[in-house]
Amino acid sequence: MVERMRVTPVSRLALLLGRVLRDATVFVFQAVLLVLAAVVMGLRAPLAGVLIGFVFVALLTVSLAALSYALALRVDTPQGFGPTVNALTMPSMLLSGLMLPMTLGPAWLDVLSHLMPFRYLVDAVRDAYVGSYATATCCTARSSPSPSRSSP
Repeated sequence: MVERMRVTPVSRLALLLGRVLRDATVFVFQAVLLVLAAVVMGLRAPLAGVLIGFVFVALLTVSLAALSYALALRVDTPQGFGPTVNALTMPSMLLSGLMLPMTLGPAWLDVLSHLMPFRYLVDAVRDAYVGSYATATCCTARSSPSPSRSSP
């Protein structure tokens, strides 16, 4: 397939951008379906926050799809691509706090997750869904002790 793409009389950049934009369209469509299902199940989020979330999904998909295609062109065999991607994505996904908030884990894992750029994206989308657009409530709420836990 790569050989067919190389001899196609189209710009290589156009071929790559077409694939990347296709991936972004599919992921944003899936995000819309998930949010609609969540609304049916009781999600109450401001429309602006949901739209910001869709923009973040699109930007993340474009960047990761382009990175994935660049990595696929560098890997020697197709069988080597899957393990390489899994070795990169699984720790990234787990340390970003996507599955569970990192504050529920041990303190060392929370500190380690701050080295993961996806953590900040996940926190930004969570803040957007609660209507906090310009403040860092996720970081200030976690770093400051709550008044109920302080001793009198």
